[in-house]
Amino acid sequence: MIEYLEIALLALTIVSAIVAVEHPKLIRAVASFLIMSILLAVIFLVLNAYLAAFFQLLIYAGAVVVIFLVALHTVKRW
Repeated sequence: MIEYLEIALLALTIVSAIVAVEHPKLIRAVASFLIMSILLAVIFLVLNAYLAAFFQLLIYAGAVVVIFLVALHTVKRW
């Protein structure tokens, strides 16, 4: 059962990472990056790496996405 959950999470993470890189609209690319970061934290939780999941959510899903959104708001090219 866990193997199927891990495979599904990995597939969703890879798909959202590809969308984050390839999407032409920057806001949707940042949203996809946020989804990918959250899914990666869930994968860490499934693997019992609680500290890595905490820092994944704190740094990437929190700080990096906020910095991207502030930069996009400043540039206004979205």
